[in-house]
Amino acid sequence: MKKLIWALLAVGVFISAPAVAKRKCDFLPPAAKPSWVDSAVNIEGFYVGVGLQEYEKKSAKQLEKAQQNALANLATTIKVDVKSELSIRQQEMKTGGKTYLEENVESLVNTTANASLENVTFRDNWLDRDSCVVWVLAVVPREFVQTQREKKLQQGLLAKAIALDEKAADESVVLADRVIASDTAVDMASQINFSLLPESEGQEYYVRLFQRRLDSLNKRQHLLRDSTAVFAEVDALANKIASEPNRNRKNKMKKQALEKLIRLKADYPFEESEYAVAEKSAFRIAEMEKSENNGCGALLQYQMVMDNSYLEGWRTRADEASYDLHCSPAQLKKLSWRKQFEGQKVELACVQKINGSAALWEKPCQEITAILKQHGAVVIRSQKSASEVTALLAQASNDDIETEQMLLLVAADGQMKTRSNSKNPAGKDFQFEGKMSNYLVNDIGVELGDSFAGVGGWNPISADMAMDVLSLNVVKRWEKKTQEYLYQE
Repeated sequence: MKKLIWALLAVGVFISAPAVAKRKCDFLPPAAKPSWVDSAVNIEGFYVGVGLQEYEKKSAKQLEKAQQNALANLATTIKVDVKSELSIRQQEMKTGGKTYLEENVESLVNTTANASLENVTFRDNWLDRDSCVVWVLAVVPREFVQTQREKKLQQGLLAKAIALDEKAADESVVLADRVIASDTAVDMASQINFSLLPESEGQEYYVRLFQRRLDSLNKRQHLLRDSTAVFAEVDALANKIASEPNRNRKNKMKKQALEKLIRLKADYPFEESEYAVAEKSAFRIAEMEKSENNGCGALLQYQMVMDNSYLEGWRTRADEASYDLHCSPAQLKKLSWRKQFEGQKVELACVQKINGSAALWEKPCQEITAILKQHGAVVIRSQKSASEVTALLAQASNDDIETEQMLLLVAADGQMKTRSNSKNPAGKDFQFEGKMSNYLVNDIGVELGDSFAGVGGWNPISADMAMDVLSLNVVKRWEKKTQEYLYQE
């Protein structure tokens, strides 16, 4: 390419010479022809551009045009070099089939060249007094060009990442494509050299921003996959139920279908499901209830949709579906538990503190788990330590606690007394005296709490057995108090 440029330059001089041979050209000091006029010049550490301009009446205008031509020649040289480098970088940055620079190379080449020209020096010029052609030599440091190239590259990558994040946020785009766009944006942001972009918010900001969207989209994708799979399983069970003559097997399959739908409601509750997973699950359960002639159970499902769904269309459908359904007071009382707990994840933690020593209390948690599951709750046994549960109880007793997920705390705190008993093989009896409490906590604080002092009966077996017997009374009281609260509600 350089040989061609020099050939064209030579032709230009040859053509212009006869026309201006007699003109006086002396606006630049006389000087010997520089070597860079006749042949390509290489100056270490610099990009070089050469420009010329034929005779102009105004010498200042002629010199300015020669400088512009030198800049154009310099820009071409820079573009060729930068494009070659970016092509190599493009191959290096292909990750998992993702090409980050594909449609932006030409733009990056142009912006890099333009930015590089801001630091140009016109190192030399020469006037050919015979032809009145003025020549200009322009240079720019290679290091400066490389810095501009890297800066523009990082700016381009950031712009591409932001554009991908905007695509990921576009609800009109297919979800799978949004996930791909978001994943690519996160990957790009983690590779950008933000030290060259001091004016930006920085890498941590963008990675966190893009990752938050990716997490949300992944959750949606999992939601669709999970719900689609569960609904397909429920449909398959429904088909089997319809053709199953054995009543016991039929009931067993209905229970399996119900558990799947309730779990789906718990995993994707009304407030989190833009795809109406909880609503669809409630309607499926309602259909199952109606097939059993349990209109009240179906009504409960429709009421849950009307009370909790953010989707107006589904609330309207539920209202229309419930029009002819009714519940007796006795039925409402029975269903009050389901209304409170069905499809809810409940973290359950039980602790006993005896003679100042705290330990997890297994028996009441077992009994309460069975009761809650019976009413459709998804019970999660707490992984918290006894000391952590004790701290939560202290907060709950002061009504100074909130949890995103429903939390049920059960506790006994007191002394284990003993007495001698010669008739007992162990030689003594055991009795607990102290305070029992339980708290149902959610995102608004303590919804239901109960605390009372009491004394257990003397147990001839062991302290553990005394606490097991006590737990039965604690659970019975908790169930009674909860029933009163729920029915009142």
